[in-house]
Amino acid sequence: MKLIVLKNKKEVAEKTASIIEKEIKNNPYIVLGLATGSTMIPLYKTLAKLHKKNKIDFSKVKTFNLDEYLKLKKEDKNSYHHYIQLQISLSTVFQLLLLQLLYTGNKFL
Repeated sequence: MKLIVLKNKKEVAEKTASIIEKEIKNNPYIVLGLATGSTMIPLYKTLAKLHKKNKIDFSKVKTFNLDEYLKLKKEDKNSYHHYIQLQISLSTVFQLLLLQLLYTGNKFL
């Protein structure tokens, strides 16, 4: 494991986004584990900016939403899906990526 020490959350978001960008370029079918919470918002916004600049193609990326509850419908106000809709103002394509869940209805794949 490599420890990277950075000065602030902006630098952390930018470094993390650059690592994710590299991984997506190496494997366009990568599965990303995404979490909720205010800590993640700077990273998601940085990724959205990279996407808008055509630096990252998310079209083949899948997400596994770490904070989603089993059998909780995406319309439920406690769902990860609902959280992302309310908390993050991103480009349409990236927002759809974040909302993409690895289950259909109430059943995990």
